[in-house]
Amino acid sequence: MCSAALSAQEHNVVMTIDGEPIARSIFIDAYKQNYPNGVSSKKELYHFAERYAEYYLKHKVAAQQQQGITIDNRNKKTISSAPIVKNNVAVSADIEQQARNIYNKISSEVSSKGGLVKLQDIHIYLSQRASKADEKNAKDQIEAIYNKVKAGEDFGKLAQLYTQNTLYRATKGELPWLAKGQTLSEFENVAFALSPGEVSKPFMSVDGYHLLYLQKKVDFLPYNEVRANIIDFILKDKVRQGVDMQHVFASGEMGNNPSLTAISTTDDVLNTSSADSNYGAWGASSSSNEQLLAYLNSNVWNGAEAHSGALERYFEANKKKYRFDEPRFKGYVLYAKSAELLKELEKKAKHAPLLNLNKAAIENAVGGSKESFKIDEGIFSLGDNAVVDKEFYKQHNTNSGASEFPFTKIVGKKVKQPDLKSEVAWQVLADYKEHLEQQWLAKLEKSHSIVINKKELSTIN
Repeated sequence: MCSAALSAQEHNVVMTIDGEPIARSIFIDAYKQNYPNGVSSKKELYHFAERYAEYYLKHKVAAQQQQGITIDNRNKKTISSAPIVKNNVAVSADIEQQARNIYNKISSEVSSKGGLVKLQDIHIYLSQRASKADEKNAKDQIEAIYNKVKAGEDFGKLAQLYTQNTLYRATKGELPWLAKGQTLSEFENVAFALSPGEVSKPFMSVDGYHLLYLQKKVDFLPYNEVRANIIDFILKDKVRQGVDMQHVFASGEMGNNPSLTAISTTDDVLNTSSADSNYGAWGASSSSNEQLLAYLNSNVWNGAEAHSGALERYFEANKKKYRFDEPRFKGYVLYAKSAELLKELEKKAKHAPLLNLNKAAIENAVGGSKESFKIDEGIFSLGDNAVVDKEFYKQHNTNSGASEFPFTKIVGKKVKQPDLKSEVAWQVLADYKEHLEQQWLAKLEKSHSIVINKKELSTIN
């Protein structure tokens, strides 16, 4: 149950969830991460408060129902990834100086090459051996997501729904800090050309399509933020060399280590991925997001991918939702080396299924060598295929011919929306999961108390 008034209003409390107060400062931090330019309207602020409360409630319920598993997993992860030292631990002067030297060297190198970027990435995977149909499907997916972003939908939520990089789905696509030289050049070229708050256009790398949002760009991180990682790296190197660690924290012990210059890297310095170090735009840690995602998979979505009947029903009930922005051509594109063979292809294509495209049926029905003709099938937008552009979209300045196949023809129909769920399967699945999650949330709100302090919200500027 959600209310806009508190029975006993408390100063600096913006809401209570099952009686638990949410402090003004915590709420404002989350709001600023989503809206760095400040409050644009009170309506927007109140809407954000409602969404914040919903998000908080989902995390709380997931944590309560998976508490035993979560505590064990979090403790294991923290132990395995925790540095030897904390940021405020005192070490010998020699070690501190070595840490400073490493920091100065790497920060200088990184800043001279463009600094560091903090990104969110929506990744649609594409094998290097993918067919043209698979490539087109991936392109359609990323472009549809890009249109959602342009329409104002939250990038992080879209990343959580659609990115196929499961490692970062729970963090809403948020990647670790990146410097040049740490990833693919085509990825870096786009990432480092963005300004903070800017979304890239969809682009392709060797492993698929990407859509990036640049959160921050800095020359390098402050020394105090990476000090523990650098000292941790130095001490672990001493462990490998068999140094008595009881003396490491004593003044004057250690000396210079010539091997450090060779083995210290930007990756070691930027290794900040402990269990509780990454915070999403709602103030939830990455471990908390992983916990919620695990709960949704097990108890809300519950293998939605396998619910073929439910997915079909959802698609049929929401077909208009998947209407194309512009009409598209669905069918076959025929290529032949002779006019006679093209006529035979056309005849067979007209009897081939259009609901479920099946070019193999045409290929098997046509005699002659497969090298003398070619068939493309699918749903084509303007720009996807030169022959379709010329014959269907009437783009007469398009060179649709190919020296190998001088005779071409299209056989198919104009479509304004997909005929089958399979044609937009990825989007239907994501929307169906969202539908199930909203049903779950509606049940939660009936059995839990959400009280929003509208008076306190009105004082936030």
